[in-house]
Amino acid sequence: MCTGEFQLVYLGYSFASDVLLFRMPIVQPFRFDPLVNRTRRPLTDALQSLCEALVLAVSRVLDIDIREMNAGYRPIRYGDDQFADIFLYDTLSGGAGYATQAGQVFQEVFAQAESLLGQCDCDSSCVKCLRHYGNRFHHVSLDRFLALDLVRFIKEGRSPEVFERSRQQAELRPLVQMLMLEGWQVSGEGEAPIIATRAGRSVSLWAYPSLVDPQALGFTKSAAAYAFSPYELSRDLPGAFAEVT
Repeated sequence: MCTGEFQLVYLGYSFASDVLLFRMPIVQPFRFDPLVNRTRRPLTDALQSLCEALVLAVSRVLDIDIREMNAGYRPIRYGDDQFADIFLYDTLSGGAGYATQAGQVFQEVFAQAESLLGQCDCDSSCVKCLRHYGNRFHHVSLDRFLALDLVRFIKEGRSPEVFERSRQQAELRPLVQMLMLEGWQVSGEGEAPIIATRAGRSVSLWAYPSLVDPQALGFTKSAAAYAFSPYELSRDLPGAFAEVT
């Protein structure tokens, strides 16, 4: 029997290659806390999805095998300012020059990535847009809509917009159905998009974009008011239900 203790370690290796790196600021209303899973996962999934889109875009623009390029991201902080770095690199040790060429036609690469993310008809990702065998370990994290939010911010400085009332009600529908099964009375009329009542207790429910801090949109959480993102409702619906009840 082993008498040692478990330790968290990171395994890796280094090699020389060509790298293309660009940096985006993480500013309000975006939210990111590397120590809190709820605020970390939506942005990291968005960054991973954008990385995969850029790799696919480079392979198409330069007409190379997708295995010739790879990409990654890292959050980085300077003082009080938070950034996210996205880097593309040649998988061939020593570099094959593809990252350098991608930098020379980066506008075309970025436009191709945006087209790839925006023209599919899937709910989050599929083999027609982002998924392939090489990124199979990331399939559960890929979401083209989150990546598109980053693309719009990078291109135009435009953060995700507040959902309209009807969109909020649509996003909250799975949670509403669970509440109704537990005997809650639910109404779509009132100040909040959804008002749920049971045993004399009434709560207001709101929905907001997955990458955005709800407090930056003016929402104040309380024992009678809750806000959830599509990411939370699709990945942890039982957790949202437990939080309300």
